[in-house]
Amino acid sequence: MRLLLFIFVLLFASCSQLFGAVKQEELDARKARLTVHLQSFATWVDDVCDLTQEQQDRLNERIKQAITKSQQAYQFPEFPNQIKTQQSRLYDYSPIRFVGIRGAAWGVFQAGLNDELQKILNEDQKEKHRAAMEKRKQLLHQSFLNHVINTADRELLLTDQQKEAIKNLFPEKLQLLDNGLYWFAPWPRYLKDKSITILLDSSSIALTPAQTERIKQLKATQSGFIRFKTLKGRADWNKQLKESALIQRRNLQGMQQMRVSYLATRYRLTVESRQYLELAAKGAIAKVLGKWKQTTAEKFDLWEKQVAEMVNRNKGVFAYAVVPAIRDSEVFQHPLWEHAVRKVLTEQPYQQRKQESRDATNRYAVALLDQELWLTVEQRTQLIKICQRLCLIDKNQYYDTPSFGNQYDLSLLATVLYDCDQKELDELLNEHQRNVITQLKRQILEAKAGDIPSFAIKTPLGVTILRKADCGKNTRM
Repeated sequence: MRLLLFIFVLLFASCSQLFGAVKQEELDARKARLTVHLQSFATWVDDVCDLTQEQQDRLNERIKQAITKSQQAYQFPEFPNQIKTQQSRLYDYSPIRFVGIRGAAWGVFQAGLNDELQKILNEDQKEKHRAAMEKRKQLLHQSFLNHVINTADRELLLTDQQKEAIKNLFPEKLQLLDNGLYWFAPWPRYLKDKSITILLDSSSIALTPAQTERIKQLKATQSGFIRFKTLKGRADWNKQLKESALIQRRNLQGMQQMRVSYLATRYRLTVESRQYLELAAKGAIAKVLGKWKQTTAEKFDLWEKQVAEMVNRNKGVFAYAVVPAIRDSEVFQHPLWEHAVRKVLTEQPYQQRKQESRDATNRYAVALLDQELWLTVEQRTQLIKICQRLCLIDKNQYYDTPSFGNQYDLSLLATVLYDCDQKELDELLNEHQRNVITQLKRQILEAKAGDIPSFAIKTPLGVTILRKADCGKNTRM
């Protein structure tokens, strides 16, 4: 009997290795994320319900049991084939995914922690908890909804009627919009964005032909970079440079035509003002495109040298080189366009549009943090003020490229974590919330290739270095 048991243990260990068994360091990291998050939740419940010491002890005990149960299910799933690669498992507790649908924190609450809490609270406390949870859900829901509208508006220039139509699709008491992770060209990995066209296809929104065409462009944009095959040589590079420039010119012109049409209709511009904007748009596109062609062509000498060196060393040749495509913001921020917009518009609508977009961005950043930290009303208010000073929307223009949808969410979260005054943040948060921040920052900094996908982790790591824009620079008009 003992021999059979020993053989069974060996077979189980072998199968675990085949399916990518969970390492202890991985379990420890996941447990640390769950522990600090649920401790922060317990503090929030105490603040709302004014728990007795006996109730606090019972809640903490239930939390420990919930973590243990979650860890066991994670390490030994019901079906062994659920144990896959370390990267796929890390989605369970990495930034943003951790509190999202089917993330580790979400799973704990779904597995019965909320029910256990109700057994601890008295009737009066249950009512306070219910009211506070409902208010929190509505605030998060509104922040995510405004973020989705803001995302669409930044690319499609929605009318007030179109914005209202989107809001009417989602009554206030509806569940959160899957964390608000919608984008035009959704990336299937990591944050698993959904296509924003799911929301825009409704007949009640009534998109214009120009907006529909713009969506096609955005959906066709699979990368923010253009590839040059190095094996082809300079002649082919020059040909591809010309072809790429023509494609980008066509896309930029379509985008700017939609923008001019929007401004002319929204603010009832004269024919002369509209023509002035059209001329400025052509000039800005020509300037930006000319600069892109020049900087790209300057790299050809370096590529030829690198290819020659690799051939001489018999090391083979890298298949292709990449260059960044032109970002929309390069046209929006060009002095020719900015000057034209300021000349034909009054200051009030010019600033109003910027402020609406900034407000939506700030509240979305706070909502991302709120999911992790369980903020109080006062903390949420103060964090919004901190985000206002950080000028988030202006600092994240590096991520305008449509394929950077979920990178934008990560960079937004990292901006608050790394760019705000650490002393101010520490004074605002309680001990458990500070521990959550520590775990988040550690997970970002210590991530290796294969943990969080490299395309996602490079974004927050580069945020402080890349974002140097002045707060008043970007117009998005």
